[in-house]
Amino acid sequence: MDNSWAKQPYPFLLRSFFILIAVSVLTFTIIRQVRTRINSDYIYPEFVQISESYDTQIIYSPRRINILSNENDPPRGFGIPFGGYFWLPVTLLFISRDKKIAFGLIGYHLFLCIGPPYMALLLIKGNDLAGTFLQVNELTFILVFLYSLLLATNNIYNMIKNKRPL
Repeated sequence: MDNSWAKQPYPFLLRSFFILIAVSVLTFTIIRQVRTRINSDYIYPEFVQISESYDTQIIYSPRRINILSNENDPPRGFGIPFGGYFWLPVTLLFISRDKKIAFGLIGYHLFLCIGPPYMALLLIKGNDLAGTFLQVNELTFILVFLYSLLLATNNIYNMIKNKRPL
């Protein structure tokens, strides 16, 4: 049986490179601006309004919310999800056809839409344990990013090395 119709017109590495370039352009031109707009128009004003009644200070950053609850503590906060730390690993995971982990990463970022903002509200209201959870979340975020990036690149390397159908 001739499967010539199923062959891809471009080599795997070239397709992967084009996909990464397209996602990078999309991230820098549209997604970054949307995240900044959501933060500056919706999230930041709400947190400032809430923090005024609890004597805490919110430090503005285009893609983060930082909370300065005590003068001695460093600011604690959270980043707006679905940024560059999301798009690079999820793109590589889809390129390597590891959809289960890619959907797990999507689920983790959906959790980041709810969990850290709730912890930030608790920190503003005076719960210092919530600040610890926010710090743990930052470390977990970096760990998840590095693990998924390493896993995706390893899968792509093995696909190329073993010359599996790409």
